[in-house]
Amino acid sequence: MDVISVTLADRYPEIFHLVCDNLGFVDLINLSMTCMNLFGLVDAREIMDKRGCLKEAMREIDRQEHPDNKLACYTCTRMLPKSSFSYGQCRDKFASRKGRRQTDNMTRICVHCAIETKFYQHLEPVRFRGEQHFLCHECGFFERGLERCRKMFVPEGDSGRFEVEVTVCYDDLPDPCESLSPLEALPRMPIQNIVWYLDYKEGLNLSMVSKWMYHVVKPAEFVPIHERYLFTNKVFLNRDPAPWRPHVNYDFPSRRKLPCFVCFRVRDKKHFSRRQIIMAHNDMDGYWRMRCNSCLYKLYIERDAKLLTRYYMYQKCETCLCLKIKGKSCICCAEWIFTGMLDDPSKPGPRPWEDFHVGSYDPWRGKSFLTDANWPLK
Repeated sequence: MDVISVTLADRYPEIFHLVCDNLGFVDLINLSMTCMNLFGLVDAREIMDKRGCLKEAMREIDRQEHPDNKLACYTCTRMLPKSSFSYGQCRDKFASRKGRRQTDNMTRICVHCAIETKFYQHLEPVRFRGEQHFLCHECGFFERGLERCRKMFVPEGDSGRFEVEVTVCYDDLPDPCESLSPLEALPRMPIQNIVWYLDYKEGLNLSMVSKWMYHVVKPAEFVPIHERYLFTNKVFLNRDPAPWRPHVNYDFPSRRKLPCFVCFRVRDKKHFSRRQIIMAHNDMDGYWRMRCNSCLYKLYIERDAKLLTRYYMYQKCETCLCLKIKGKSCICCAEWIFTGMLDDPSKPGPRPWEDFHVGSYDPWRGKSFLTDANWPLK
């Protein structure tokens, strides 16, 4: 086949180009994939671009149903998986109206092309792979979170009455062996061991010392579970209802802070669904299952295995009512025994109130799944 294709292209180039001019986009791709020689001779995109119908040919391919559910980028004219597009550009092209409109108008663009053409607004949030990303037009950096590039307002003129918006781009993380303090120069494992003996607030303060420590120290993972729980539990116990509607247990001011017991962050009310707030108030023993919308997305949409395993290992201690790891002794009770605050560790404390639901229904998630009928989950 290689000899025939080379002979046809070398001896009869006019016939070869005439054959290529009468083939469609899919046939040209199949012809180029026949052998290595034709793969270098036949450029399907270049031929269709000379005809002026490359995007129309991509649209016809995009309208077909693919087994791997790929989408077409009409800037680089490639079929890419959904993970290469932002949330607004990866809508279902058959069930979603916006997805069909993107296919008909040939406006879908992948993240790589959007960064090169500055398709996204300057430092505006873009949802990509379940997280907020920001594109900086100054340095062209596409990052997760506003850590490298930030907007600042600088006074203009001598009077300082007018402010001008400027963008400040910080350098990348320094090398671990250059210009770091002795504590920052340590390997990550000793730093994790140091954080293990700190409480949650001290771990947060240590992570805010420098940019390097912010990426190395993870208080939500390294600090003991009971310290994380006690820190976020204070916020929930000290909550206040809305003064204008005190009888509604989920009605809070919009800027009221609520805790998430998965990422152990204190966030605004807008980051929590109404179901989570209502269940936390109705079930005073299981409010430690309260989760923000971001953690719910990671747990049940992205199926983050590490986060799911860590979440299902949590269990309420019956003695001190703190969180502990299933199958392990409670660290908080061990500290009480060491300080003498707990005289009889074998004597069980008050058993927390339990609620049993029919079937395998988890009201915190709002969907049915195959688990035991009792709740909390064991």
